[in-house]
Amino acid sequence: MNSTEILESLGKKGTDREAIAAQVLGHPETIPDLLEGLNANEANIKYGSGKVLRRISEQRPELIFDRYFARISGPAVLPVLHYWWIQRLFR
Repeated sequence: MNSTEILESLGKKGTDREAIAAQVLGHPETIPDLLEGLNANEANIKYGSGKVLRRISEQRPELIFDRYFARISGPAVLPVLHYWWIQRLFR
């Protein structure tokens, strides 16, 4: 499944987001497209992308945080790291 197909499938109701997360884990090069999906106008794509990214961050956090959020510096990174550590502490 390529990047376009992933976002198109997230736009459909009843999409199996767990299956999409598993596919993205196998092809991490599609993660930037999910990040772009967070800016989509369609609610299904926007929130579906967020849920898939959250699932990926639970299973393999380094795929998201090491590659993308490590580029953020200064005060902007604090809320992201705070949320990430809180999620890990209270599992």
